[in-house]
Amino acid sequence: MPSSEGVWVSLPSGWSRRIIGVDRGVSASVCGVLRIASRVVGDVLAEAWRVYPHEACGLLLAPAGRGAAGTVDAFVAVDNVALSSRVFELDPRGFMRAERFADNHGLEVVGVMHSHTHTAAYPSATDITEATKPLVPPSWHWLIVSLGFDTPEMRSFAVDPSPGHFGTDSATGIAEETVLLTE
Repeated sequence: MPSSEGVWVSLPSGWSRRIIGVDRGVSASVCGVLRIASRVVGDVLAEAWRVYPHEACGLLLAPAGRGAAGTVDAFVAVDNVALSSRVFELDPRGFMRAERFADNHGLEVVGVMHSHTHTAAYPSATDITEATKPLVPPSWHWLIVSLGFDTPEMRSFAVDPSPGHFGTDSATGIAEETVLLTE
């Protein structure tokens, strides 16, 4: 269960931020879990603060062949060409650079990260629309960092609005995933 006290993460330049919505536990392979290295969380938060007040975005990379079950070992920041505090659009050239980096390091893209500057870390209607585009694999993790409150919040979701994809009780097509920090 995620800790309500949060986890302190060291960031570049001596910053330290507490984030909530994460769990330091170790678990067997379970559906609905984003495993992410602690140092990658620092990279993600640093990027979110670097581009604030605009939304940050980038790609999550894990060892090739493991798919979404792999541990995210790298984060590649990608410019938000929308330059907006409300929406993000991954720069196509940055996306290609991230894929090239992944290929050269035995990794694959397993998800996308973006920040919300004024709202909670929960998929917006725009996020859901983006998640359903044909080139976005439904297995991707959608990691959202909210900077809109006193304490940054980080949450991960699976997004697939197909009817009944997450069971008969799911009308939204959004399922929150547990975020497990690894060393």
